[in-house]
Amino acid sequence: EFSTFEEFVLSDILEKELGFDDIFKPQVVWVSKPKSNHILVDFIGKVENLKSDLAYILETLNLKKLLSKIEEIPHLNRSKELDLSVYENALVVDKVRKLYKVDFEIFNYPENPEKLLEDKNHE
Repeated sequence: EFSTFEEFVLSDILEKELGFDDIFKPQVVWVSKPKSNHILVDFIGKVENLKSDLAYILETLNLKKLLSKIEEIPHLNRSKELDLSVYENALVVDKVRKLYKVDFEIFNYPENPEKLLEDKNHE
């Protein structure tokens, strides 16, 4: 239905589906009490830190013997090329920032797109 991520964000689908379709809900919904931002879990791992976060979990659960298996986790469905130009569109950035403000705050993501790009370039 949408040919680009930019087209998707700038459509009205997020506003229409935000309250109805679970996939568009802010991620904080899955780790907090309903209608609050009180986090119910001890640790929140992030996909962008998958291996180190998984290592932390295994060590915390005293499953160190599984640490060597982390390197065997395949990276499936990898994007061929990441199009970072979407960060240059202020309308897209502002809309995502507004709709997912609580996620940016709770999960400590930078609101500044330049910081996101800088972090991506240091991987």
